[in-house]
Amino acid sequence: LQSRVGTLHTQIADSRSKLLDMNQKEVELASLQRDIDLAAANYKKYAESRETARIDQEQERASISSLNLVQTPTFSRTPATPKIPLVLGGGGVLGLFSALGVALLFERRRATWTRRAAPAPAIQPEETTPPPRTRRLETAVPSNPR
Repeated sequence: LQSRVGTLHTQIADSRSKLLDMNQKEVELASLQRDIDLAAANYKKYAESRETARIDQEQERASISSLNLVQTPTFSRTPATPKIPLVLGGGGVLGLFSALGVALLFERRRATWTRRAAPAPAIQPEETTPPPRTRRLETAVPSNPR
């Protein structure tokens, strides 16, 4: 029984050391995976900018502008003209509202002019009593001392 317990303790110690070693290797593996992802992103960025630089260099060499046609132009047999009823209706409504606005503006101005031109009501003087008279103090000094 004692030998069996000793064997189990030895196996437990070995398992713990393996577990610690696996944990350390897992941390190292995660760090290496981050480095790989970063390097892949940098490579993709580098490849894109290299391709862009190559295209720019080709365009400069060939003197091509960066005009890209999305769709080929089409020819329309009917001329593009404004819709006459819509334009006339919109112009009529706009003219009606403009005339109404001008009429209201002049009516308002006329009302203010007539108010200004009307004579102000006469102010009736209030009946007040005159201020009390004060006596002058007569002095003993003559007014012309020659």
